[in-house]
This record gives sequence, C-alpha cells and structure tokens, in this order.
Amino acid sequence: MWAALARPPQLANWWGDHVSLDARLGGALSERWRDAEGRESVTLGEVTELRPGELLALSWRDQDWAVGTEVRFEIEPLPDDRSRLTLTHSGWEAFPAEERDSIVSAHRSGWERHLANLREHLGG
Repeated sequence: MWAALARPPQLANWWGDHVSLDARLGGALSERWRDAEGRESVTLGEVTELRPGELLALSWRDQDWAVGTEVRFEIEPLPDDRSRLTLTHSGWEAFPAEERDSIVSAHRSGWERHLANLREHLGG
C-alpha cells in the first residue's frame, strides 16, 4: 500500500497523472484540477510527517484559500498481509461557517472517489 501512496507511477494509477508528490519530509504536493464550472485550480501542500509504511501527512491548501488544512494517510497492518488505510482531512473549523459545509462535502466526495480508485488499484 505504501508504494501506491508514495511512488509517482503508482500514485498516478489511482489519483491521476495531474498529481505530483515528492514523498519525503518537506517534499511538495501539487494537484491540478477543474471545478464544477470548468475553471482550473491548483491544490498545493508539503509533506509534514513521514514514517514510510505507516504515515504520510501533508499540508493541503487550494490556491484561493485563506487558510490551509491537513491530510493524513495512516496505514495499520492487519493479519494475513492486509492493511487498513485511514485518511483524515482536518482543519475545516478555520473556514467561515457559510463556506465550510460545501467545501467539506466536495472534499469528502473527492476522497471517496480517490479511495475507491485506490482500492481497485490494489486489487480490492
């Protein structure tokens, strides 16, 4: 699972080739995407914590946000060579209340889609 999160060729297979990640402490994240109206946007971040095989934490901020958030991918080993991935995207309380629900909902939907792609990439 770690390779799927941290190695560019595998990352592109489930997240898309519009994402680049330098999976080392201080390494950069960049994701280019289009919003519902077709406008291009960029999400930027930096690796803030790294424990290979266990944890990848990133700062996360869309180019037009006044504040940033944090994304954490935590891998827990399970029996039979399986593992559990927990994704936590936090920091939403810093957003104005009138924007928060729609931003959180859009990101939840995006993460659900990406995680479904990751599950398929990993073979279920």
